[in-house]
Amino acid sequence: NPTLTQTPTIRPTGTPIPTINPTLTPTIKPTITVVPTVRPTTVPTLTPTPTQGQAKTGLKFAVMADIHNNTGGLKKMMKKAKSDGMEIVVLAGDLTEDGKRSELTAIKKVLDGSGMRYEATEGNHDMRQSLFDNIFGKSFQSIRFDGIKLILIDNSDYRGLDKGVLSGKGQKAWIEKEVAECKTIICVGIMHMPLNHPTSDHLMGEANGNTAKEAVWLRKLLVSSGVKEIETGHIHHFKTYTINGLKTNQVGSGSSSDFSEFTIDSSGKITRKQITL
Repeated sequence: NPTLTQTPTIRPTGTPIPTINPTLTPTIKPTITVVPTVRPTTVPTLTPTPTQGQAKTGLKFAVMADIHNNTGGLKKMMKKAKSDGMEIVVLAGDLTEDGKRSELTAIKKVLDGSGMRYEATEGNHDMRQSLFDNIFGKSFQSIRFDGIKLILIDNSDYRGLDKGVLSGKGQKAWIEKEVAECKTIICVGIMHMPLNHPTSDHLMGEANGNTAKEAVWLRKLLVSSGVKEIETGHIHHFKTYTINGLKTNQVGSGSSSDFSEFTIDSSGKITRKQITL
């Protein structure tokens, strides 16, 4: 019998042998939600509304009183104020001896030639000829700076704030309006006569009882409205005192070439320097 030989199956070269892979369970990737980065909104810094005791930039000012025709001394004082960097000079009355036109114009000529900004209110000597307003302009006014107000009050007339040359001008009503904002800004009052004093009776109104009552009214109004202090002349010497809640600076006598320089800083603090030339 013929021998049967099993012929092996020959696969063509290069034919891959199929690999059986197990069925894999697909991996489920969680859905990732991309949350954008939220940047905080930039809120601008707000400048606070000035409160009592704050000023935005500060102020340097000088107050002179009782010059009594001393034009030579006035020239020296104005030069000193300018060299010390004062931004304004306020004249607090009694620029002259008798309020004559020639006296007022001589004082004004010195002031105009000083190169300094200035404003003035009158004193009891200046009002004698009723010419002050004609030469210097209105004798009561306010001067505004950045967060600071200087309030010039004419209390030179012994008959009262609304008498004499001021009759019909309504200074009392004007003062009430001007001090209404003094709890939110720095206010300083400047006038010729003090409203009170620890030893002297040379005050607003002098011997006039009704005007003395007005001085009490004015003091109470200034204190209740938040006015920081007042700068005055009339008594011809330096002095600082506080009575019944009102701080007063006597600024010295211009007839002796004395005056005061004031600095208000950005915190609202007021400092005074006495100048004697």
